[in-house]
Amino acid sequence: MRAIQNCLESLRPGAPVHAGRLTMLPLTAEGSSRESPYLLLDEAIAAGQLEVSEVSDAGIVANLLATNSSDKPVLLFDGEELKGAKQNRIVNATILVPAGAKLTLPVSCVEQGRWRYEAAGFSSSGEALFAKARLRKAERMASARRMKTARQVNADWAADLPDDVGPIRGYARRAETLGDFDADQRAIWDDVQEALQETGTRSASSAMNDSYVLRRAEIARLSSAFVPAEGQVGAVFYIDGRAVGIEVAGSPRAFGAIFGKLVRSYCLNALGETPPFAMPEPETARAFIAAVIGLDQMVSPSVGLGEDVRLDGPSACGSALIADDHVVHLSAFSKAAFEPA
Repeated sequence: MRAIQNCLESLRPGAPVHAGRLTMLPLTAEGSSRESPYLLLDEAIAAGQLEVSEVSDAGIVANLLATNSSDKPVLLFDGEELKGAKQNRIVNATILVPAGAKLTLPVSCVEQGRWRYEAAGFSSSGEALFAKARLRKAERMASARRMKTARQVNADWAADLPDDVGPIRGYARRAETLGDFDADQRAIWDDVQEALQETGTRSASSAMNDSYVLRRAEIARLSSAFVPAEGQVGAVFYIDGRAVGIEVAGSPRAFGAIFGKLVRSYCLNALGETPPFAMPEPETARAFIAAVIGLDQMVSPSVGLGEDVRLDGPSACGSALIADDHVVHLSAFSKAAFEPA
């Protein structure tokens, strides 16, 4: 898709920002003042315009139901965590829930030891899947895209709604099966267990969020050094001077909304003593961006609005959501990011 190349070629890396083992090179772009024509997850839930619930009283681990009662689409970023109901989940892909629609979301459980109601619905935990697990998830989903064709259908959702929810169009575009949006639940659980061990977290329900809670003070000290710059739409993140991943959103507002979650997701994998390393220069960000531009692009209809693109190549992998010929969100990771130096 030319939209990805056009977006990435417009990015300009700024001066590095550094704390501990983590370094960020901010990315700005011409025309980045373009406003987001959608609501973000946290604000939509806080305003009561987005309700996320189990698909039924019995529940299905791999799916949740999103009800958007607003007149704007709602954006959920890949890896954002939803907390509550029968167990905590993360969203498997970046998804735009249409205005006034009900949508089945492909999700993965990040709390293996609980399957009982903690709350009627879900709230935003304020966190996202940590960087190492997002890399592994991106690899698995890109590989799956190579082997599968999209199996998606348009279908109406006939669930009964309370009278006070407001008008709902009754439109839902959902996958007939998880298909391309299956992140491999068993592998997600393995990744979470690894993070719990690495952070020294004892969790009664094997909840990823408990790692963030246990190391909250350390993560807060590290993440406090990073603040989005004026007009920033993305960033390249490094751990110990090695490029780990790139994150790009369609506007400064959208990037600002996810910024804290993204930074903390990289911080969780950047805890511990800082080894000596060379500070990355803007040229390294340009080289990483060029590598992402060269990745294979495998396109499929998104679960919601737009097109879901899986990115893959020998050195990196990732994904993007394209809507109206613009990049809504793109993330890509170096496959060598967490290999031994």
